[in-house]
Amino acid sequence: MPDHIHLFISALPRYSPSQLVNVIIRYYWAQNRSKISSV
Repeated sequence: MPDHIHLFISALPRYSPSQLVNVIIRYYWAQNRSKISSV
């Protein structure tokens, strides 16, 4: 697993970087919940 990743995204100025990161984390968590809970 990589230590970090680089994302190049475009968003409206009204969204702060922290809001975008929260959206990405929620999406990742939803996609991988079953994999994580089985560990």
